[in-house]
Amino acid sequence: YVPSGFIVYQLVVDGGPLVIRPFDPKTREFTAPPEILFPAVSFDAWTLSADGSLLYIPEAIETPNSLSRLFLFDLSSGLVEAINPGLSGGRLQLPAYSPSGNSIVLHVEGDTSGPMYVSEYDLQAKIFSKRTFGDGRRDPDWSPDGSFLYFDGSSSDSPGIYRQNSDIVGEEITVVESEGHNPTMSPDGNWLAFTQPDPDALNQVDVVIRNMHSGVISVVDSSSGNQFNPDFSPDSRYVAFSTFIAKEFGVAVRPITGESYVPIGYPGARHPKWAPDGKSLYFMVRGDAIYRLPVTTKPIFRVLGEAEKVVQLRDPAFLRQWFDISPDGNTLAITGTATGIDTGVEQKNYSTLMWWQNWAQTLKDE
Repeated sequence: YVPSGFIVYQLVVDGGPLVIRPFDPKTREFTAPPEILFPAVSFDAWTLSADGSLLYIPEAIETPNSLSRLFLFDLSSGLVEAINPGLSGGRLQLPAYSPSGNSIVLHVEGDTSGPMYVSEYDLQAKIFSKRTFGDGRRDPDWSPDGSFLYFDGSSSDSPGIYRQNSDIVGEEITVVESEGHNPTMSPDGNWLAFTQPDPDALNQVDVVIRNMHSGVISVVDSSSGNQFNPDFSPDSRYVAFSTFIAKEFGVAVRPITGESYVPIGYPGARHPKWAPDGKSLYFMVRGDAIYRLPVTTKPIFRVLGEAEKVVQLRDPAFLRQWFDISPDGNTLAITGTATGIDTGVEQKNYSTLMWWQNWAQTLKDE
């Protein structure tokens, strides 16, 4: 609430339009339609003071030219290829390489209010094609042999985990009927991990694992705050996942049998991904960079050294940044804005803050 008689709020989702609307606190009614203040902005890039001053990060305000793209980062050469999806208002998230390495599926938000769907980028033909239709199909991943595509249904009338033939022949098959997100299958095909609301704790989510043979679902860990974004080790013995404990992100590793919870010890880390050879665990730290941590799972999971920075990121809207690793371990697929990757060209460091003092009075006068 802005003291001069306005309410400021964000539409739809993080990254949606920020609007301002005249409001009468006595009648508790809006007195005029909303007007767009920022067309699209990360929710953590603006705030209001008690006296109605506005503080925001200018670089986090999106324009049609700053919507997310797909970046292919070569780990050997450091070269980056930026791919424009050509989708009107499209935001790309959660890239997942096919087992063959020939294509990448992504979660796409059509615009700030449109439906979510899965798109596939063919690396050879260099074209995007829509893979799912209807409301709220998102968070895709492949089966180990590439024959199936898994994704979740986020709409209120069809929550769950779904499977579709990779050649798009046949109907979607429901794998998990209850609400679930971020499905990923173990390399041996025996386990499906995903995030699910904790029935015993309000506003908490847990990483759970489903036995693909028996259908039994077990919680990986219920004592480490919120968990999400699971990823299996190449030997299918461990699952890494993001945590959110005491308002801080982190990454932890746990055997699929559920014991020996191991936090990796890098505050702010999130979105873990195993290297295909199992010798490294990649993760993102806030919106700053992607790191590579030397690890082993033989005979048990151990960290073998310090993490090294692999690629510097330059993106204030870090909550929408995601990445995956190609099956050969040579390339990172990263989603972000047009200025999301440090390509070696000097870029602004995104340290600017705009403080609009007496903004409340300005609004009243206008």
